[in-house]
Amino acid sequence: MPEYLPITYKDVIRVDELYTVHYFHFEPGHEPIPETHDFSELIYLDRNSASICTPKEDFRLNQGEMVLLEPRLEHGIRGDKNVGANIGLISFKSSLSDLSPLNNRVLVADAIQRDLLRLILQEGCASFGIQLDMSHSRSMRTIKNPPLGGVQMIRLYAEQLLIHMLRVHSATNETHPTTAVSAGGTNDEVQHAAVKYMQAQLDGTLSFADLCAESGMSATALRSLFRECHAMSPMRYYHLLRIEESKRLLREGSLNITEIAERLGFSSPNYFASCFKKQVGLTPTQYVSSIHPI
Repeated sequence: MPEYLPITYKDVIRVDELYTVHYFHFEPGHEPIPETHDFSELIYLDRNSASICTPKEDFRLNQGEMVLLEPRLEHGIRGDKNVGANIGLISFKSSLSDLSPLNNRVLVADAIQRDLLRLILQEGCASFGIQLDMSHSRSMRTIKNPPLGGVQMIRLYAEQLLIHMLRVHSATNETHPTTAVSAGGTNDEVQHAAVKYMQAQLDGTLSFADLCAESGMSATALRSLFRECHAMSPMRYYHLLRIEESKRLLREGSLNITEIAERLGFSSPNYFASCFKKQVGLTPTQYVSSIHPI
């Protein structure tokens, strides 16, 4: 009888300590309050835009972008003059892997990364309650009777997020004949530019031919690049961006479902609701009732 042998593997990322998990709103004109600490901090811009100010340089974050700040880098957040911003944040110490390829770079969060950020903040809300909104809290404590394993889930989701970010970085910095960039940019630059082009046309009018022309890549090369970076086709990624935008608009509450469907180019409110439920697992109405960050 054959003997079962355990799978051998080694961890590539380990989050050793968690310090803060926050989701909060900055008012227009918020001025930076400098801080420095010996752990990493991941800042995600969920709505509008803001600047992360450091002595080295300022990192401009637009909606859907994030930056991983290295330990001991002095930083603060400056809001825009006219609009507020919603920001998600997690700070931690990590070992076993070199995060320097990700440090101090503005990155576009893909659909998988946004889902992991959402799960981190959901667990944070359930585990820490109103402390999630206290942006300057230095000592977070779980609420009475927190969900089983809530903080452990945050750690596991954070490790998944970092692994995925490193995978995307590795994929976009490898040289592949099928992803050579005729426009002269690197794979990373082209992928980011393509995503920004998508984000500027969330009304459903973007075609794959338009995206190829804007990227300066063949259809085959662009599909290959997106499958390496995001494990999906470009137009599937575009569809998910529209769903993410619909979630933001639903959270904002200024438009109804019919208006959101029209703004994002869905043929009817019913078709929008069907696409939304297929992706999110809830109808738009159910999502509004269970509102959560990201």
